[in-house]
Amino acid sequence: MFTEKNSRLGGWLPLTKIFSTQHITVYCDDEEEAKVVAKGVAPLVREKVAQGKLDRLVLAHSDETLSIVILKPLSPPINLVVMFDSPQSSESLVDMIQVELNDYVY
Repeated sequence: MFTEKNSRLGGWLPLTKIFSTQHITVYCDDEEEAKVVAKGVAPLVREKVAQGKLDRLVLAHSDETLSIVILKPLSPPINLVVMFDSPQSSESLVDMIQVELNDYVY
């Protein structure tokens, strides 16, 4: 389960699955951002899936972290976690995800 710590409440709140297709799932707390990020990475995901190099991409984003889970055929999952000092724009998230996909899915 993907969770985000909320310091005001002193507990853990689950992130909501906002966007899901056959090959992309995004968990976060901002529906518009989830759609922008998913739309931004979709062409590269489709390309990698068509090449047989990727099965699924799972993303979980909070203000402080981005978790990228890459599921490749016949390989163990790859889970990358990026920690942020400040909020990131949707465009910078897309750029980061694309770099990581190109580095890990070849």
